[in-house]
Formats: sequence, structure tokens, C-alpha cells
Amino acid sequence: MTLPMQETRFSILLDELAAKQEAAIAPHLLADGTKVWIRKAGRHNARWRYALLGMVARYLKLGVLKPVPSLGGEPAIATESKRLYELRAAGIAVPELLAVRKNALMFGNLEGIPLDAQIRQEAEAGKVDAWLAGLEAIARVHKKQQFLSQAFARNMMSDGKNISFLDFEDDPSEVLSPVQCQARDWICYIHSTALMLKNGGLLEAAAEKWGGVLSGQPAEIQKLIAATVKPMLPIRRLEHPRWGRDALRLAASISLISLADMSLIKSRH
Repeated sequence: MTLPMQETRFSILLDELAAKQEAAIAPHLLADGTKVWIRKAGRHNARWRYALLGMVARYLKLGVLKPVPSLGGEPAIATESKRLYELRAAGIAVPELLAVRKNALMFGNLEGIPLDAQIRQEAEAGKVDAWLAGLEAIARVHKKQQFLSQAFARNMMSDGKNISFLDFEDDPSEVLSPVQCQARDWICYIHSTALMLKNGGLLEAAAEKWGGVLSGQPAEIQKLIAATVKPMLPIRRLEHPRWGRDALRLAASISLISLADMSLIKSRH
């Protein structure tokens, strides 16, 4: 009887708090001191935007980076609740889903700080420990035959010992195969962190770590990542600030992956 009663309690609280909440997502402190988060259905996103991005991805033969529709609104709530349930059932560290309505959901709080903040702090000190921990955490997800949604470091929480994951408003498996979803996880993570590492003079050290992790991945994933990066290799030469942060972030990630690829090729010969 405990679980249904808990579900009823959280459902009632979700209705009450969501009705007052103006932001799309916000934390709430319950009477017993429990911190929870509520996400409300936001605006619907236009489908044509994803169709246009899809055309670009097909033109460049970037299958793994095919845009994953996140249509917002009630569909996003349904997707996130489904993904949280699936991942938690598989033993992945994600927020506990407490209550769901068509237009809102409530989930538990994750302890720690965003992993990107920890990586940035360590990079300034010349260390890549937190970054490597992120790689290893993603590898554990994949070993359980699972994948993430947006595997950016900002969507990962570190409490100093363990890493957990959040933000599941889209489902890559709607447009990609499971193997492509996993390859996409790696590219997303590297893309979100490589510039921090480069600014800390740690790109080569990180590439060595990534090469070690990559060598343990299935051959199909290695090929998918290489094929995705190959058309973009000239971009790695962009270094001037005038190109903007987005371009520099992409250039750094391509540099990191290509450095690891070269290292792997040398080791095989």
C-alpha cells in the first residue's frame, strides 16, 4: 500500500505546484524537506526545423548527428517520463520519477554539481579526472544496452563519487538505431567538453584517454564516429575568436577525436 499512497501524494502535490509554477522547470521544497523538480509542458516546436536540419545532415552524410525531434508540449512530457522509467529500470542513475500528468511531471533531485563545472575547474588546474569519469559513466550506460538523450556534460551531475544523468525530453531511438544513439552520446559529450580541455592545454592528454576508451568500443561505433567526423576535419583549423564560441567548440571536439584516431592507427601498426 505504501507505493500507491506515495504516488497519490506526489500526484496531488504535482497538481497543486504545477498550477502555480510559471517557469518550464523549477525546484520545489516539500514540507518534509524533500527537494523535487517539476517540468511543465512548454511550447510546441515546429517540425519543419527538424526537417531542414535533417536535410543538412543527409547532405553531409552525418547520420549520427541527424536531428532528434523534441516537439515540446505534452509529447516531451510523455517522452521524458518514458525515458526516466526505462533508464531507472535498467539501473542507470537518473532522477526518480515521482508523478506524471499529461502536461507536467515531478521527479526527484540529483545530488552534486553539473559535471561541466567540475571539468572546467579541473582543466584550469591541469587535470582531466572528472572528464575521464564522464567517459567511464557513459561507457557503463552503454554496457547496459542503454543510451542517453543529450549526453552533454551540463546534463550530468557529479557528487564526487558517482555521476548521474538528466534531461530526457527527446528520444534519439525515434530516428537512430541503438548503436547510432550510443555513438551520438560520445560525440555529444566530447563536443560539450573539448574546448574547456583545449583552453587548459589538455587536448592531447584527453585524446589519449579517449583513445583508450574508444579502443574498447564495438567496431561499428568506432566506424560511425570516424565517419561522422571525417567530413568536418577542415573545421579543426578554426582557432581565431572571430569564428565564435560555437565554431571553436566544434573545432576543438574534432581535433580531440582526430588526435585519438591517429593514435589508434599508430598503435595498430
